[in-house]
Amino acid sequence: CSDMLVIVRTTDQDIFGAFAPSDIKPSGPKYFGSRETFLFAAQGPDKGFVAYPWSMKNDFFTYSIDNQFGIGGGGHFAIFFEDSLARGTTGSCETFQSPALVSGCGLNSADFEVFVLEVWCVGPCYPADLKEKLLVKRESDFTRDTETEMFF
Repeated sequence: CSDMLVIVRTTDQDIFGAFAPSDIKPSGPKYFGSRETFLFAAQGPDKGFVAYPWSMKNDFFTYSIDNQFGIGGGGHFAIFFEDSLARGTTGSCETFQSPALVSGCGLNSADFEVFVLEVWCVGPCYPADLKEKLLVKRESDFTRDTETEMFF
């Protein structure tokens, strides 16, 4: 998968999420991702969403170990899921200069219960072995032009 969209709706009806231009994969004790990663949160009924792009303060984009997944860092994770994905934490985060993404918490961080969690692959999806073959072929056999860029 190329890009991931994560959308959370809590049992308190808060809606927030993140866009990450990379797969969710175990990274061990380090962060991965890129500056195109951003957060978003609903401002309330009929008020739209607010986006939190990269703040350039650190590069703590996404973090994943065997049974936990987090987005953002520096202070708190912006979004962090516990191993069951049924619960999580959100907090003020330097990576995106974002507050806790749940309404009315008034704290630096707050726990939440997941009501709905959706993770979408956005963009072309290729099996890993096919994607690698296309990358090798693209680098060796094609010139860099618009038609070639359409593979990814």
